[in-house]
Amino acid sequence: MDTEAFLILKNFRYQLIKLENIFYIIDKDKPYLLVFLFPFLYWLFLKRIVQISEESANLLQTIPNKDTKAGKLNLFAVGISMTIANLTQPILNYFYIPISPLIASIIVILSSAILLYFRFLISIRNKRSIYKKLDLNNNTNHLKIWIFPKPIKKMISITFMSLFCAVFAAVPMYAFIIYGNTFILFIGIVFFFILLILNILTVPHGKNTVKIIVKS
Repeated sequence: MDTEAFLILKNFRYQLIKLENIFYIIDKDKPYLLVFLFPFLYWLFLKRIVQISEESANLLQTIPNKDTKAGKLNLFAVGISMTIANLTQPILNYFYIPISPLIASIIVILSSAILLYFRFLISIRNKRSIYKKLDLNNNTNHLKIWIFPKPIKKMISITFMSLFCAVFAAVPMYAFIIYGNTFILFIGIVFFFILLILNILTVPHGKNTVKIIVKS
């Protein structure tokens, strides 16, 4: 099955898919919250893709597909993270504050809630943006599909990145509750935000970069 996936400029949530020369729009933010926290679970759920005309597809500002070195980028990201961890260790003592575990827990919960709210806000704005250009509500032509990255190493790579960010978000936040180090909390917040937007990678852009199974 011939496929091609396009990134839509300034829109994290939706993606344009060309399937057997027919254009569809796919939503990468559903099911909400679950795919934000566990991006790799996105592939387990049945998707509803809405057919649009070629004229409508041309209205969307898409990013040209180019070959990317995802594997090298992932290794580079891990290497940079390890380097930063080693370089910042000597200055951690300057960020300790006297705080009780209860107050620290409240700060962690509030910080996480604010990030989740911000992520939902991005999702809502992306939806409004796409609906200004396309009337998806009244379009009854759609397919129900399962979609997976290919080759399988892309699935493994995205899953690894998700777990990596989840660990580097949870551990620093827990450490902040125990030790009260604000720099560690900052690291946890950064990785938690990265985790919340990783689902944008679940549909790799490019020609024949996804495997689609149409529900009969």
